[in-house]
Amino acid sequence: MKRTTSQWPLWRLPLRPAGGCQNEQFVPANFYWVGPYAPGGSGFGGGMIDYFAMLNERDKGINGVRITWEKCETEYRNDRGVECYERSKNKGPHRRERDPSAFHGITYSLIEKATADKILYLAGLRRTDAADGRVFPYIFR
Repeated sequence: MKRTTSQWPLWRLPLRPAGGCQNEQFVPANFYWVGPYAPGGSGFGGGMIDYFAMLNERDKGINGVRITWEKCETEYRNDRGVECYERSKNKGPHRRERDPSAFHGITYSLIEKATADKILYLAGLRRTDAADGRVFPYIFR
């Protein structure tokens, strides 16, 4: 069986679990609005939140599934990123973590945690070993 990877953005992934009915999908908004990297993080984080709000308002979510989120400030620091992950990991029955702008340190800090918690982690960085689900079954690039 050959596995292929995709560079689809988070909002292009199916939001309904197979055979189940779900009205909401929680997406953590762990970004950095303060600190030295704030100019990049605040625009991207704010844009993503605005996009989800627009989808909820205009389209009633994605395929009828409303997107919910909670902001958490990482300051582009590993310890804060892990704290935000821990705070949001139990929100919603089928949640996904995402790392869209390659928070390298935070991603490396969360690989073992996300695997142990069986939470799908979409890593923005280009880890070649994350391209094969046999290496990291819950980490994807």
